[in-house]
Amino acid sequence: MKPVLEDRLITAGQALHYRPWFTRSGSTLDTKTVADDIYKGDFRLNNSVPNWKFQLPLDWADDPFRDGNWQMSLHAFYMLDPIIMQHKADNNPKHLEFGLLLFKDWVHWHKDNNTIWSWYNMSVGIRSAKLSWLYSMLCQRDEGLSKEDDDFLITLCQQHVDRVINGDVELRMTNHGLFQIHGLITLLHAVPGLRNTEQAYNFARDNLNCILEAQFDHDRIHKEHSPGYHDFVIKLIRFFIESGLYERFEKLQEIYAQALEHQFWLVDPSARHWCIGDTGATKEIISTQATKLNAKPVGVIAMKNFDFGYVSIKSAKETPPENGSGMFIMGAFHSEIHKHLDDLTFEWFEFGKRLIIDSASNGYKQGPERRYLLSTRAHNTVEIDGQSYSRRKEHAYGSAIESANEVNGVFIVEAKAPHTYLNAVHSRRFELHPGKELIIRDKITFSDEPRNSVQWFHIHPDAKLLSDDDDGTVFELDDVELTFQTDANMGKIIKNGATTPDMQGWYSPGLRKIVPNYALGFRMLEIPITTRILVRKTNKAD
Repeated sequence: MKPVLEDRLITAGQALHYRPWFTRSGSTLDTKTVADDIYKGDFRLNNSVPNWKFQLPLDWADDPFRDGNWQMSLHAFYMLDPIIMQHKADNNPKHLEFGLLLFKDWVHWHKDNNTIWSWYNMSVGIRSAKLSWLYSMLCQRDEGLSKEDDDFLITLCQQHVDRVINGDVELRMTNHGLFQIHGLITLLHAVPGLRNTEQAYNFARDNLNCILEAQFDHDRIHKEHSPGYHDFVIKLIRFFIESGLYERFEKLQEIYAQALEHQFWLVDPSARHWCIGDTGATKEIISTQATKLNAKPVGVIAMKNFDFGYVSIKSAKETPPENGSGMFIMGAFHSEIHKHLDDLTFEWFEFGKRLIIDSASNGYKQGPERRYLLSTRAHNTVEIDGQSYSRRKEHAYGSAIESANEVNGVFIVEAKAPHTYLNAVHSRRFELHPGKELIIRDKITFSDEPRNSVQWFHIHPDAKLLSDDDDGTVFELDDVELTFQTDANMGKIIKNGATTPDMQGWYSPGLRKIVPNYALGFRMLEIPITTRILVRKTNKAD
């Protein structure tokens, strides 16, 4: 077969929209080692799961870790990631032969079998990009492709296009849809002569615009209840733009520029994501863009109230983290997507440290840890009658934020979250005096009988409990002291790494990880309670 033209190639950089785990900071592995392991029948998806021993032919329904994300990744051909990267490095033809063999194995197994992940939207999108890479690289060889292999790959490519544009694979209006569109675009770019090419391009263009509008609100805040996913989708859009495959898609650049401006408000003063919703705790420093919104003198603290339901209070961009203040309030409920049962939770940062923390996400593997991290009690909010809030779409209320103002250096936020599922309304007032104190006033109004509730606070896992008496509950984190004082008189709860009768006092520092932390709760009924949290430097040496 005649080699494809250079402008039809799909490169490794265009096929992989992400940095594989073994190339990230902290990894001690190199690409060649991981690729060699694959050839030995040893596949590891990431650092959070063990190695999987395999041999061809594969059982594509295998679920060795009872993990849906792992199964999705198998069908998205993550096994090819080190192979693709190593081919870029050494151009060894064995990498292409292995890729072809793997796709043939997948097709052969599916003649008589199927799984829910085989044609899952995200699997299809990511797999399509790797199929495009394989086809274009095989055609580029001097010997090209045999007619048999060419027919096999073109048939498979056409199948991946048809199933998407015909609706057999549902096109999601979420970030998953972006992967589907990219897979479609790479196939159309790499494989000349596919049927319905113009129809497929129009499908991709029209639906990409729809997905982007569904993903972002009018302020261009990502609508999946997670600062981490805002950053994730921004990076994905930037990848699209830099790939050179999207000249026909004018809206990409516009949305990218607008969404990028908000990054400053979605990270704490140390430039790490606020861990709201399915945002994982990370040591990664998030690059933010200087804009008119955050270009304040060092030491100045500003507030941004987003219509979506976020309020962010932060020191100016150039303020050193050790001198910075910040608080992020979650008042958004638009759907269940990546949302925790966390209405009106918050995180608080002072003196270079995140003192009050949210649960964060440890991934999507179902089980007691995931259920706990989603639950209301795992967040800095009020738990009503021992039950978690709802995240069902019919209970969504949009934004709970009613006002956000600064008065003489004190930031005051008023919010009200209706919990129809619990016949209750939660009213909350935040008063933040940066570097000094935070006052939380809570009231629960019931439409039926009043029920017991608990006002929960979660302290950084490295904090120590110094004292607990009538003067307050005092925690220490390095050289910072945090004192809780309340007018609640129905009792106090202190938990740390509890597992019975329910999990309480746990935090996720990373994927598939949880560690104990102090959870402090104040019991309440319908009568409002006020809790004052004092913060001060103790001047102790680290």
